Amino acid sequence: MLFTESLHLCRGIFVKCDPAMKELIKYLDGSRALGCSFIIAELDDKTLFLDAKKVPHLEDILEQRREDLCPDINERD
Repeated sequence: MLFTESLHLCRGIFVKCDPAMKELIKYLDGSRALGCSFIIAELDDKTLFLDAKKVPHLEDILEQRREDLCPDINERD
């Protein structure tokens, strides 16, 4: 018997975060903020498996949002 199912492999990164950050990441994924979906799997209430190629861009977006919400945090010594 020959199996015709294919196996898809992708490089990913496990991300552990609090539930609020997980919801923000899910929102960004759903709104296609990076141009495409980047969540490969939701593993539990605090862990996501993300496309490794998209993580640097996601970090940039999250940093920009942090700066927008707390602009003076970088000015502290």
